[in-house]
Amino acid sequence: MTPEHPAGAHCSRPVLLRPEDREAMYLRVTLHQSTGLPVLCVEGFDQDPAKDPNPLALLALSTRQAAITVHVLRRLLRLTTRDAVVPRLYPPKSRASNDGRWRR
Repeated sequence: MTPEHPAGAHCSRPVLLRPEDREAMYLRVTLHQSTGLPVLCVEGFDQDPAKDPNPLALLALSTRQAAITVHVLRRLLRLTTRDAVVPRLYPPKSRASNDGRWRR
């Protein structure tokens, strides 16, 4: 909130996660805040939201619920990928890297 944009509902730019296979969903993640604490909203789509903007599912998480969900997902991911070969992501070689992207 700023003097130019006083109280009211605010929303981050959405991040769209595309599925790597046909069994996963498209996920659109945004951060919302109105008068209280911020809420993480996750919408699930059967196909690209540009083709069908109606989500199949909507999940609204408090920041505490989102932190717990991240922890649970990490633990489940470790269990499911324990025996699988999964590419690891490494941080950029240099801290001076402007783009900050991760490399394989």
